[in-house]
Amino acid sequence: MTDKTFQYASNILAVMPSNQPWDERVAVTYALVMTDWHDDTVILATTKALQMCEWRPSPAELRKLVLSSLIPDLSPRQVYSTISEIVRRVHPGIRAEYATKAVKEGKLHPAVNKLVEAIGGWSYCGARSEEQNIKLIEEVFPMILCSDITDEVLRNPPQNQLIESSRKIFNATEAKAITS
Repeated sequence: MTDKTFQYASNILAVMPSNQPWDERVAVTYALVMTDWHDDTVILATTKALQMCEWRPSPAELRKLVLSSLIPDLSPRQVYSTISEIVRRVHPGIRAEYATKAVKEGKLHPAVNKLVEAIGGWSYCGARSEEQNIKLIEEVFPMILCSDITDEVLRNPPQNQLIESSRKIFNATEAKAITS
């Protein structure tokens, strides 16, 4: 996160209602939580806080807010369905590359690639039965979702409509600040 982006987030968070007055200690707390977040993630988090929260969210609430926007809820059956669709539609030689690109574009949950790796890779997913795949996915599912996937999403958010909209708001606010 750049200083300019943190200043933007601080200005917005500081004016949100809260029982805790905004001071240097509060600002440092937010900065520590968001220090390794991508600028786009900070901007999205701040935008979502304005849209969804009546009161200034705590740093933990801000993190949950942005993660729920970037990473949809997922079940083992949904993962199997997604894997099955990729196995049917994508050539075996490029499945991993296809899935990596889809994650970067925000079209595929980032846990899917990790789950596929954990259960043996794309070629094995295509060779096993539905029941075998679902059983393996259910076994590793909790471990994968508790991994560093969420931190990676905060550092490298998918480029999607939410990010683009938040960036436009940030740019418009910045342009207005320059002209006034």
